[in-house]
This record gives sequence, structure tokens and C-alpha cells, in this order.
Amino acid sequence: MLSNTYVGDIWELNPLRAENNLQHVGAVDWQDYISLKNQELVKRQSRYLRKIIEETSGYDNVYYEICNEPGGGFAGHASPADVDAWQSEMARVMREEMKRLNKPHLLSGQQAFTYGGNNSFPMDATFESNNFDIANDHPLPNTQFDGKVFQMGNFMSKELTLEGVRDFCRATYARPKPVSLDEDNTASIYRDLTGDVYKRQALDRTHLDLRVYQAGGANDLLHDHPGRTGELIGSGSGRDVDGLLDAILKLLELQRAVVHGRGQAEEMCIRDSYNISAVLVTNDSGPAHFSAITPIRSIVLFGPETPRLYGSCLLYTSRCV
Repeated sequence: MLSNTYVGDIWELNPLRAENNLQHVGAVDWQDYISLKNQELVKRQSRYLRKIIEETSGYDNVYYEICNEPGGGFAGHASPADVDAWQSEMARVMREEMKRLNKPHLLSGQQAFTYGGNNSFPMDATFESNNFDIANDHPLPNTQFDGKVFQMGNFMSKELTLEGVRDFCRATYARPKPVSLDEDNTASIYRDLTGDVYKRQALDRTHLDLRVYQAGGANDLLHDHPGRTGELIGSGSGRDVDGLLDAILKLLELQRAVVHGRGQAEEMCIRDSYNISAVLVTNDSGPAHFSAITPIRSIVLFGPETPRLYGSCLLYTSRCV
């Protein structure tokens, strides 16, 4: 619902900062945004929470997190205890609004962490507090619970420590609150080059294996229907493409298999292929959309999206599954 603002640059973008609204509400430093120090700001935050609940509480698959990563402890500013007092007020407002609407929902959250040279993330009060029905935790280093310290990896640094996560989950299992680990540290921060390279290599390998598997299925299909020809449409990148082409041609036993690869298939090539083909079988993707400009009959396999929005506009030539 609300969030830590972390640094001055982010606070400068917040509409509840005095300089960003006509009412000049929010005349505080960013370190005091999630505290009770400015009552006019607290009233605005409360109105915001009530509005969100009013609009969303009618859905039965919703729970609310009071504040993302609450923290305090900068000298001269809100302490962790001050932040937790503010969370108690926000929880009171949210439960009051849900009661008014007769739409109860669970509240999620965690006690405020302490800023410092080595940020401290205590969790005991999270389980003891009536503010939270769900204990929310981001696996981080120096997480403290029941007299133990759990090292679960630095934030967004590809350092998720599974042993630490396992031990933390085991330690909290007996407590009468579910634990939500809604972020992890397997990703790299700000889409850095290293992270992109790792993810791209993994995806390329996965896609290659998948397309070779699909080629094998095409081979079986053509084998069962001699005299028929087929075309496999796909894409690839880099060094994997040549191996992919060889594998597909071998699997299809050179049965007039035409492969569009390298992610550079021209619209004209695809359109011409559709114009001379009888039927297209594809998933919800580019080939299905291109089929709308040709008379080809299409069978389109959809996942979670709805064909009412993303199906071909020529529904009389398409069947969506």
C-alpha cells in the first residue's frame, strides 16, 4: 500500500511531498515520511489507504501489505519504533475501513528494520504484533529471529543463500502466521550486464532445446502423413542457430522443411508462406497475428490470455483453444 522512500531522489518524485502538491502537504524529510511526525501527511496517507480498500476489497483474492520495507534509525529522524507506531496507525485505519465495508482481508507486513553500516532486520516483533496477519520477509543478510542471525544474501545481487532461507523458514514454521518471501536475491540489480548475459544464455539454451523438441514432433507428424509437407516457423540467435537448423533439417528428413530463423523473418516471407499453406497451428504469438492478413485457416493455442482480446480479427478463419 505504502513504501519506504529510501533516498532523497525518490522522495522528490513522491506526490505526497510538499513541493509536489498544491496543498503543500508532506513538509518532511524523506526519512520521516513513514512516521507520525506530520499529522496532515498521516491524514492524506490514511485517505489514500481507505480509497484503495474501497476500490479493491470486493475481490476475494486480495491481501494488503501495509508498507514495503519499512525502516528507520537515521540520526535526528524517525526511529524504528517511530516507524512501527506509524504502521500500527495505518493498520488501524485499514481494519476500520474493511470493517465499515464488511470486507475483511488479511494484512501483511514486517517490523521496521534499522539503518546502519550493516542494516539490521529483526523479525520477532513481526510475529508478535497484531498489525500483521502475514509475516512478510525479503531474504537479506543480518535477518534476526529467535536469537539467531540468518544470512540470506545481499539485496538483488545474485546471492540468494538457500541454506539461510531454509533455516529461516524452519525457525518460523511453528509460529501461527504464514511467512511470505515476496522478493529474492536471485536477480541482479538494475538489469546489469552480467545478469542479462546469464539470463540470456539460459533462455537461449532453453529455447533451442524446446525448438528441437518441436522439430521432432513435426517429424513424427509428417511421417504419419506421407506426401504432406510442412513449414516450421521459429527464431534463434547467435551460435545456436546453425545447430538448430541442422537439427531441424535432420529431424524432418529434408521433407521440404522451410525454416525461418535468426529472428529476422520478413513479413513478406511469412505472408507468402501463409498464402500457399492450408492451415497454421501456433500459440498466441506473432505468427497468429500475421495470419489475420491472409486467408489461411488457423488453430491458435492460448494460455492465460483471452482470445477475445488477442485472437485474430478474422475469427471465421480461426479457431482459438
